[in-house]
Amino acid sequence: MVLEGYFDESMDDEWFTLGAIFTTGLNWNWLVTDWDKCIARWNKRMVSSGRKPLRRYHGTDCAGRNEDFEGWTELEQQDFLSELRTIINDADGVHTESLSLKPKELADVFEIKSDKRIKRACYEVLLQYLMLDLGMAIESRNPGY
Repeated sequence: MVLEGYFDESMDDEWFTLGAIFTTGLNWNWLVTDWDKCIARWNKRMVSSGRKPLRRYHGTDCAGRNEDFEGWTELEQQDFLSELRTIINDADGVHTESLSLKPKELADVFEIKSDKRIKRACYEVLLQYLMLDLGMAIESRNPGY
């Protein structure tokens, strides 16, 4: 069995979230193809209106309309996200998992002082739980593996 996916994190003043989109088998190839076509369509629009093209999708940048999404209107952002959601929803065998925690509470419990170390600890904790969730999700969808 082949497991392929994409992880993305986002962080604000209160929460750190780590999410994943994953699939088994060749389904990921179809998702990536449709995703790339969507990005290409949007890049064509951006370039034709004299704006910089997207290098990649990053959830935090899109949500904050910064970096590659700087200058986007809220309507453009909503339309773009709607297209991406449709691609994910239409893909066979593609699943999502997401977990969040409060970095300040994690730092308090483990007495972590450095901001860099707090972010690293968030990754360490959430990645372990996310991988457990992914394993259980795969097992539930594929009994006997």
